[in-house]
Formats: sequence, C-alpha cells, structure tokens
Amino acid sequence: MNNINCIKTCLIFSFCLLCGGISLISCEEDISIDKIDETPYGADGVYCYLQNIAGLQSRVIELYADKNSTAQLRVGLTSPADYAVDATLKIDAALLETYNEEHQTDFELLPADLVVAGMDETVTVVPGEKEAAPLDIVIKPDRRLTKGQTYALPLAIASVTDGIKLSVSGNNGYLFLVRMNGNTPSTVKASGIINICYVEVNENNPLNVGEYTMKSTGQPFFDVVFLFSSNINYQDETGKVYVYNNSNVQYLLDNREKYIKPLQDKGIKVCMSILGNHDIVGPANLTPESARLFAGELKSYMDAYGLDGVGFDDEYVYYAYRPGLTEWPSAEAYGRLCYEVKKAMPDKLLTMYDIGWSTEMGNVAIEGIDIGDIIDYAYHAFYNAWAPDGYKHFKGMRKKQWGPYSFYVGESGGSKIEEMRAEGYGVNYMYDMRAKNYQSGFNQVGLKLYDDEVVFSGNIFSKDW
Repeated sequence: MNNINCIKTCLIFSFCLLCGGISLISCEEDISIDKIDETPYGADGVYCYLQNIAGLQSRVIELYADKNSTAQLRVGLTSPADYAVDATLKIDAALLETYNEEHQTDFELLPADLVVAGMDETVTVVPGEKEAAPLDIVIKPDRRLTKGQTYALPLAIASVTDGIKLSVSGNNGYLFLVRMNGNTPSTVKASGIINICYVEVNENNPLNVGEYTMKSTGQPFFDVVFLFSSNINYQDETGKVYVYNNSNVQYLLDNREKYIKPLQDKGIKVCMSILGNHDIVGPANLTPESARLFAGELKSYMDAYGLDGVGFDDEYVYYAYRPGLTEWPSAEAYGRLCYEVKKAMPDKLLTMYDIGWSTEMGNVAIEGIDIGDIIDYAYHAFYNAWAPDGYKHFKGMRKKQWGPYSFYVGESGGSKIEEMRAEGYGVNYMYDMRAKNYQSGFNQVGLKLYDDEVVFSGNIFSKDW
C-alpha cells in the first residue's frame, strides 16, 4: 500500500508462535493466560517466574532462512509487589543439560549471537501488578545452522530486584526448541491473483484447503483461508465490545498445531473472520476509543494463536447507540476501526466483504490515509454476480485489491474468471469448502487464473472434533 508505510514506521510489531495453554475471557480486553502452576514456589514471599505465553504446545520456534523469528516470554510474580520489580534474562546452558538428560535428547545449544533482541533488556513488573509486558525474543537465521535440525534456546532469569525470590527448585527458566528451515514457503503465482477461501468451521475442517497444489510448481492453490466465523459482540452486563468464538472456532484455535499450523507450513495464511452476531455492535458503529480497544483485542488473538489476519463482514447487526461505547453507524466509523486494526498490526492482512457500510467508503480517509491504502483486499459479497466497479466503493483502492466475482467452492467461475484476469483484478474469492474432492472445478479455475492444472492429494478431512 502506498501510504500505509507511514503507519508501519512508527510501530513495533511482533509475530508470536503461540497456541495451547491459553484461555479466552471473552468479556475482557486482553487474552488471559492459564494460571501459573505455583507448586515450585514457596509460601514465604513473592517469587518471580518465567513463562512462555503460549504454553508447552508452542515450544518450537520455526526459523526460516530469509527472515527473523520472534517468540514471547513473560516475567511474572506469584503476588503483586508494592514496588517496581526488574528482571533480566540469560542463556542457561545448564538448563539444556538438564533437559537433554531428563528427555534423553541431544539438542545442541543455539549460538548466543543469533538472539538479536530480548537478552539485553530489563523487564519491569510495575507496582501492584503480577505480570510484565510480553518480552520479544528475536532470533536470526545463520549459515551455521543446518537445515532440518532443531536447536535449543534455554532461557532463565539472570537477576531480579532485591526482596523477590526465585523458585525453590530452581525452576525459573524456559527452553525453546528452534527448528531451522529453508526459505519461507510462498503461494504467490505468476499471475499475481490472490486466491481466498472461506470455510464454515461449524461443520467443516479447514485442513482440506491445503490439499490442492499447482502441478508445475507444487505451490498451494489457495493463498488465504478464513475461519468462518468469529463474532463482534456486545455484553450488556459489562457494557463492553468483545470477540466471541463459538465452541467450534475456539476448538480450532486451541488446537492450532493440528488445524492451523499445517496450513501455514505450506505458506497458506490462516485468518479470523469477524461477523456481526445479532446484537447492537458491528464494525461500523464503534467510537474511536472502542475501535482502538477492539483492535487491541484482535491483535491479542493474532499473537496468541499465530494467525495471519482479520476479515470483516458487516452483516447480522442491529446497530444501536450506547453513549461512550458506540455511535451511529457510518462508513467513517468502519474506516476508523480498520485504521486502528492496521495500526495495531501492520504486518497482518486486513480484508473485507463488500456489504453493509463498506459500500459507502468512497470518500473515507482516516488520518489522511485513504481507506484503500488501509485494507489489503475486498471482495464482492453476492455470489455469481459480476461487480467490476466495486473497488470504487473504497477511496484509493486499485483493481489488484478487488475481487469482482465470488462463487461457491466446487464451481468453475465460468467466463468471469477469465474476464477478471484479463481486466487486471487481483482477488479470486470462493466460499464454503467441504469434505469433498473438488479437483475438477479447481482445475478449471487453476487453468484460467494461473495457466496451470491443480493436483489433489487425495486426502479428505472430515470434522473430527
């Protein structure tokens, strides 16, 4: 995007390899971590501990040859102190020796100079709080690391403010496993057209999206998959707007190692869809402050579950006014939410169904930035209908960001697919992937979009939860 760089340059963002061990308190602004096991700590004072925000399931950090990787740790206290508590970290080779002995492994120590952020910082728990802000641990690739080999990064608390104790058992560290890979997998095909699929996860397994590849390159047929759908909700008791996940969505998030990471390992971006949920709030009526807070909660989900972006869908909302929380719905309020989301996480995708208040964004600019330079992609919301001028609903949007023709998975898209490509549009959108063999229809789409056949692995995944 032309102008979004002005947002990016003033922000620090991180990608977290996070999953399991996390519980969501839907009415609160942040994601809450499961309570720390205080068994190793005594009852005679305040103890300091080191915690992987993600829990044990995210012990492995995937390191690619062409970019740095980031994980997060948190320094916490068993009880709040009435003064600031400072702590620093160190690489603890003894922790690795203990781990290898206990697990009968022989992991090598990651070279210390490859940890380029996190080790020289002082982490502070402010008075009255139990946790410090998350600490980014940034690792860079290096030729010394062997592709396919896993290394160990054992971290421990090196120092802590006087009066604060460490675990009586010495359990004040955490060991990451760092797996060295080749270059980041890419789904980008020669025509440059982005292929997006939405999966109704109440009934369907998203893993099916990853079973179709291009014959000549082996690249995934789909570039992006959305889990349909999480919701934007309002709770009357607390007067707050929050992210709601039904049991199916939450199960996939809680089990990201099985349902999300395999797609990402193939280069497919896995994103969260945000849909209205039959109450008074939607993407188009939050106050600026409510938009900022909701964007922060969405970022927490991206970080906690290692997701790649957010897609808004302005449907099923009974918009109403609540002083201090919502305003009357407008394209400007919708644009403000998009701006806050992109500001909070400029490295993540932001997409939109073109329905509801999005169709009124033709004059919307937030803080001097056109809405078309804030969102990445938008697509026509009505299936089998041709909307070549829909990108004009978004000020500053270009054809490469627009999907003029949406259709159900299993259909071929007809001549509109060829027309879409010939006229320079950049997004193809399909809906409702199920546990079926779609090779015939996908093959026709692949030939029209990418001049290549589509290969099916033969694997079909039914809902198994």
